Amino acid sequence: MPPPYCTDRGRATGSQAKERRPCVISGAMVRLAALSVVLGLLVASRPGEAAAPASGLPSAGPAVSASAPSAAPGGGARKEAIAEALFDEGVALLERGQFDAACAKLEESQRLDPGGGTMLNIARCHEGAGRIATAWSAYRAALALAHRDAREDRIHYAEAHLAALTPRLPKLVVRVVGSPDVETEVLVDGVRLGAAAWGSPQPVDIGKHRIEARAPGRRAFTLDLAIAERETRDVLVPELAIDPSAWTSSTKDPALGATATNGLRTLGYVSGGLGVAALVTGGILGALALDADGIAERACPGTGPCTNPRGLDASDRAQSFATSATISLVSGAVLLAAGIVLLVTSPRVHD
Repeated sequence: MPPPYCTDRGRATGSQAKERRPCVISGAMVRLAALSVVLGLLVASRPGEAAAPASGLPSAGPAVSASAPSAAPGGGARKEAIAEALFDEGVALLERGQFDAACAKLEESQRLDPGGGTMLNIARCHEGAGRIATAWSAYRAALALAHRDAREDRIHYAEAHLAALTPRLPKLVVRVVGSPDVETEVLVDGVRLGAAAWGSPQPVDIGKHRIEARAPGRRAFTLDLAIAERETRDVLVPELAIDPSAWTSSTKDPALGATATNGLRTLGYVSGGLGVAALVTGGILGALALDADGIAERACPGTGPCTNPRGLDASDRAQSFATSATISLVSGAVLLAAGIVLLVTSPRVHD
């Protein structure tokens, strides 16, 4: 006797009356169908008379076959038709043992028009391909749909396969060592494994798997392993080492690079401004030194010793101004040159 998945997609409405084709047609069903055809011909031979419902209530409109799919307007009917064609192709491929192609067809059919029968066939497909963890997950989904649709045949079929697959499941346990302050991300075969699942056995398919761990400013961890049927593998992800290259180059972080560049240009402007101010101050002090020297020359003409107090005071002031002017001019020149170099060598930052 064929199992309940057969060629019956079992739409998400849960109404058995809307399933495409029953898997088993009994002799009683054949006789009932023949009687329905005879009655239909009798009614058709009497135009103008409509068949009255058994309850005696007035007919609400033309009768619709319970086995015909409800035609949704527009794109809904087209999606349903595509899903039906994909389902038929997938089942045919499944029966021929072409599991990968069958799974692709059935999964696309399920995406377009979900149904319990399609999900059950997806589970069969993955089981046939040896992906027992994926099949186990699909049987669980099919079981939930079977309970929703009140399909005892499918419930028994899914439960039987789950009972057979569960002890065969390979399992992977990922444990993570490290500071909770580090934002570690763990991936199994490219799929993120949340922190709540760390340390818990996770069903995986038989074969090769890749475990990766990464965190900002840390060196990534990668481990490839193979796992067999019924095996449980425990993987320890060590504390991720600091990656020096993430901190030594400002180009790794554009924001840090921009901040450093802006700081150098600001320093260049400050240095240049101080240099200009020092040069101006040196010029003023030089002018004062020349003026005081002129006063001293007029108060003490000649080459002999000066005894005029006013001349002596002017001579002292001239020497002091000259010394200060020299210091200011030299300092101003150095600061201005440094500012120019900083401005020239620091690239402009554009927003």
